[in-house]
Amino acid sequence: MGRNHVVVALVGLALALGCGGKKGGAGGKPKVAVSIFPIYDLTRRIAGDRVEVILVLPPGKSEHGYDPTPKEIARLSGSKLAIAVGLDMDTWVENIMRTAGGAKVIHVGDAVKTVPIDVEPIGEEEAGHEHGEHHDDHDKQAGSAAGSAAAKPDAHDDHDDHDKKSGSGSAAGSGSAAPAKHDDHDDHDDHDDHAKPGSGSAAGSGSAVGSGSTAPARHDDHDEHGKVGAPDPHVWMDPERMLGVVDLLAAELTAMDPAGKELYAKNADTLKASLREVDGKIATRSKAWTKRTIVTFHGSMAYFAKRYNVRIAAVVEPIAGKEPTAAYIAEVIGAIKISKATALFSEPQLDRGPGEMIAKEAGIPLGELDPIGGVAGRDTYEALLVWNTDQLEKVLK
Repeated sequence: MGRNHVVVALVGLALALGCGGKKGGAGGKPKVAVSIFPIYDLTRRIAGDRVEVILVLPPGKSEHGYDPTPKEIARLSGSKLAIAVGLDMDTWVENIMRTAGGAKVIHVGDAVKTVPIDVEPIGEEEAGHEHGEHHDDHDKQAGSAAGSAAAKPDAHDDHDDHDKKSGSGSAAGSGSAAPAKHDDHDDHDDHDDHAKPGSGSAAGSGSAVGSGSTAPARHDDHDEHGKVGAPDPHVWMDPERMLGVVDLLAAELTAMDPAGKELYAKNADTLKASLREVDGKIATRSKAWTKRTIVTFHGSMAYFAKRYNVRIAAVVEPIAGKEPTAAYIAEVIGAIKISKATALFSEPQLDRGPGEMIAKEAGIPLGELDPIGGVAGRDTYEALLVWNTDQLEKVLK
């Protein structure tokens, strides 16, 4: 509650300074505020020059628990639409927009199929127990949400026939240039995600606040299988899932500005072609990797790992902002040694110190993966994905 009161006070200050009287952006263009860079980049490329698209989260800041300054709040005044990931990750956007004038808020996380956060992301193999490959029935009973670090690189292939029969549950669905076995991972979420590492997030329960969303929330089905953990909000790390988000963004921009419908549709088609292309290139590269197992500090990479068949043996901080106990860190170090993980990865938005300590203790290198981007070398969504691929390839090739 304290943070919400601070946000309200800051918004009130910004409006009192005369920043809230004008509706729309520069030159009379409608103004759209987008929470994080990956979604911002997709939005601005669909919008073209018809819309003023504003990035809310400054580059270098963490997506979890962002506290905006009065100046940052003032920039958002007059926005007609606010685009958030949702899933209880970037509620700071909703707090700002709700107070600053009632802009419509949509959640792109409601347009894709999600996987649950694993709140205990060390699998049985990493804990020293042997139980074979990804057996669905066993995993459901065990409640495991971590991909076996001991699994073979092609451990998912035995599910192909089953997966091809199931729908992806995503608005993205078709057209991915990635090999079929990668598509199968999406279709098989309700089964394989028990054997996958979850992504650390401050998310609580799966929120479906996005009143403007044109797609239903896709995370409720996980509860039927007895999984624990709220939906992982880092859905943008899978370009196939983002195909559906592109359609949602185009539809929302059209609803706001019907005269731009043709441009938005054309730009969306171009963007989806680019996403399919980068997806296919990363899939091809990842198939050549001879190693598969890593450890991450924060849990933002589960969707990327799932898409490109990378095993995450453990996550140091499963819940963002919640420091792991000494006992848990000891478990992580043990998991690194048992799984023979090739590297531990921190993030540029996080303090490197704890990761350096754990990597040194475990005797593995410390790398860096970036879930947000928006900086030089990661200044488009596709460039961000390729940069992360480059970092992984250094240790997995």
